[in-house]
Amino acid sequence: KKVLVGEMDQDRFAGGNGTQQFMNQALAANPAYLLGLPYTGFAVGLVSPQKWGQMTVVVRDPESRTTDTLGLDNLFAKGVIVQSEVRLKTNFFGLPGDQHIGGVWKGFDQGNLNFLLSPPSDYPGTGGSSSRTLSQGYTVFYGFDQFVVKYSDDEERGWGLFGRASLSDGNPTPVRYFFSAGIGGDSPFKGWSRGDKFGLGWYYVGGSTEFSPVTQALFAPRNGTGVELFYKVQVTPWLDISPDIQYIKPGLLSRIADEAYVFGVRVNVFL
Repeated sequence: KKVLVGEMDQDRFAGGNGTQQFMNQALAANPAYLLGLPYTGFAVGLVSPQKWGQMTVVVRDPESRTTDTLGLDNLFAKGVIVQSEVRLKTNFFGLPGDQHIGGVWKGFDQGNLNFLLSPPSDYPGTGGSSSRTLSQGYTVFYGFDQFVVKYSDDEERGWGLFGRASLSDGNPTPVRYFFSAGIGGDSPFKGWSRGDKFGLGWYYVGGSTEFSPVTQALFAPRNGTGVELFYKVQVTPWLDISPDIQYIKPGLLSRIADEAYVFGVRVNVFL
């Protein structure tokens, strides 16, 4: 079994699972790409590293196996998910970077947004009281990262730009399109700890226009956006502290959720 988060559509300055860089899931990973994928599940894949980059293809069982110990008797009984990505190394202005493009196709039953009585709280759950489903969905995505400042020739230390974009089917996937961009990497302040990192990112989530009239009237789903700024202080080799501030304007539940500023502090202890 394999944990999904951080597998594909990742950027050097805005990737991971929320424990080291950005905390907001929309900046740590593309939300449209993750929707409908099990957090933990069985998968088989092929990775082909090349001098110019890397090609990856993964076939995944859509059944969530988070609480299972083995469960090989019903593999792919629910359907199948196919993921693919091509990653290209770049060297613009003599500095390393990365461009990637890929997609995911989901071949299993997912709730039809035209008939749901509320936005799906547990996608791809059917939500509301409707049992109508669609048998497939897709998301295509693109991303890049590019060093702007590099601190040494023998290791990837420095900071730079990143960006992501994606387009989905819009039904059953409730996120039709997605954009994010920002800067991040190792601290630009000389003399500070070599482990310090920072990030400033923005994202925009374009919601589906195919929600049912009931959902539109009760919840007024719309597009959402947000901004996050963090600075990770490497206090010791085994302790880091990251003050963080976010501005969030929610999308799918706009009638019951207001825009907000969120302040937080993340502490990691490595034993």
